[in-house]
Amino acid sequence: MLIKNCKIILNDGQIRIIDILIKNEKIVEIEENITIVDEEIIDAKNNFVFPGLIDVHTHMRDPGLCHKEDFTTGSMACAKGGITTFIDMPNTIPNTTTVEILNKKRENSVGRSYTDYGFHFGGSRNDNSLEIEKIKDEVASTKIFLNMSTGDMLVEEDRTLENLFNSSKIISVHAEEGMVERAIKLSEKYDKTLYLCHLSKEEEVEMLREAKKKGLKVFGEVAPHHLFLNSSDVNELLRMKPELKEKSDCEALWEGLRDGTIDCIGTDHAPHTMEEKRQKLTFGIPGVENSLELMLSAVDSDRITLKRMIEVMSGNPAKIFGLKDKGNIEVGYDGDLIIVNTEDKGIINDKNIISKCGWTPYVGKMTGGKVLTTILRGSIIYNEGSFKNKIGKEVGYNMDREKKVARALLSTEAVRLNVETPFTFVSGIKSPIYCDNRKMIGFPEERKVIVKEFIKKLEQKDFDIIAGTATAGIPWAAFIATEMNKPMSYIRGEKKAHGAGRQIEGADFAGKKVVVIEDLISTGGSSIKAVDAAREAGATEVEVLAIFSYEFDKAYNNFKSAGIPWESLSNFSTLIQVAEDEKYLTKEDAETASKWNKTPDTWGR
Repeated sequence: MLIKNCKIILNDGQIRIIDILIKNEKIVEIEENITIVDEEIIDAKNNFVFPGLIDVHTHMRDPGLCHKEDFTTGSMACAKGGITTFIDMPNTIPNTTTVEILNKKRENSVGRSYTDYGFHFGGSRNDNSLEIEKIKDEVASTKIFLNMSTGDMLVEEDRTLENLFNSSKIISVHAEEGMVERAIKLSEKYDKTLYLCHLSKEEEVEMLREAKKKGLKVFGEVAPHHLFLNSSDVNELLRMKPELKEKSDCEALWEGLRDGTIDCIGTDHAPHTMEEKRQKLTFGIPGVENSLELMLSAVDSDRITLKRMIEVMSGNPAKIFGLKDKGNIEVGYDGDLIIVNTEDKGIINDKNIISKCGWTPYVGKMTGGKVLTTILRGSIIYNEGSFKNKIGKEVGYNMDREKKVARALLSTEAVRLNVETPFTFVSGIKSPIYCDNRKMIGFPEERKVIVKEFIKKLEQKDFDIIAGTATAGIPWAAFIATEMNKPMSYIRGEKKAHGAGRQIEGADFAGKKVVVIEDLISTGGSSIKAVDAAREAGATEVEVLAIFSYEFDKAYNNFKSAGIPWESLSNFSTLIQVAEDEKYLTKEDAETASKWNKTPDTWGR
């Protein structure tokens, strides 16, 4: 798919008109005037193109309450609203608090969503920490309710709460007022990432601000209804938890969103039918259809910049929850995009509501634009009121893998960082980062981490032979081949000062599918020569898998030109993030290193 005439906003806030090419579900090129044949072409007509929105706080009511919403109708509402990935909360029926129930929920969701999706796992007052240990790398977070919930999900007992925090990777909490402080203290005690859902009061924003000043791994979310509605709007429909607050609280939330204290917009989409809301007090409102158009109206009124809006609705949710290849318009990312006409403004009403509940809490509010087209991994799922391609699938959380590998690289000094006194490569390029992954061979625990992550990747592939490149790839290929009981070969793609030049020793490549193991990829040149050698030796399919990638644009372009699939266990951006989080680098040095990564050929000269 080629999308032409896209108006995008750059990291520095500038606006540019470019074309975006998507192949095999990934963005492969972002340039002006891309010309290509045999591709579906869409003309964005100079409308804004944003990364698909990510809503990490939804209640799709499926299973158990499907008369209110289900995965299909909820995903349609998301697509109409520009959301290409949603994460579902665990308080469905039954509560998602065991691996067995989660797996049934997963099975129930396959083939029923237009957008990609994921799941939060529920913490239980019955202490399901052992279940959490089994599943924590396969879900977005453990959701713990500290104020109210259904079933067994309200957790009050101290020991149970501590066990749930200690066993989780990321904890999302429903915490109000004093419970916010309690959650932050537990996060600090157990050094866990904490995500504060639907902040609603000024003092809660201040608690988050102070936690961030202390360097704690605490993030915050605000729901659109706490920004655009207040206590004067309360009626039988506009009741939710947390309840609507005073205008002064709304202003504090806006300020926190602008200054970086609050990280994300999460709709807390929790639909009930109009009849249910009018029969008795029922907490929860829908939200996914209107969140973007409301936020665009806030851009119009200068309450938030367009760049910041995209960060809190796309980039930050992906980064916090480790949604690999989501949340940005960059080469290598999923082709999740929305085309938005910011000139098509209007007044929100209940007509044409897609959500099964059939109503919106934002009737009468001004919109700041309209979603024209929603694209998921290079396929149109929504266009001008119609839906197609029900291709949504469960997201993965590969950032956890990338961070594990990055930590192993840093702790063994296989990667060294020095911004003040850069390293100088043989090519003359000055670099704040030096990588020699052979160093990890001498560290058994870290070596196990790398081999385990290689094997996880390789178990998803169809291949015959592991090939290690000279020289750094050879030991890793040997470790992997032994663990997986696979044939192995040594491969050298170019002549060295010693040895026999281009050569392959070991298993015969003729008619075989080969995975080439590399320690690191800079520009990709040596890897491509190794693949050429494998192809000359008769390999039918060859791909490259490396421990680490510098993420240079040149590598992407070189592999693309050579038609070679490749990936790495970790990469420069993840490593710099981990280095900053774990104090290997200051924030300023991390920013300097990131600038180098964009212009390595000229930096430091």
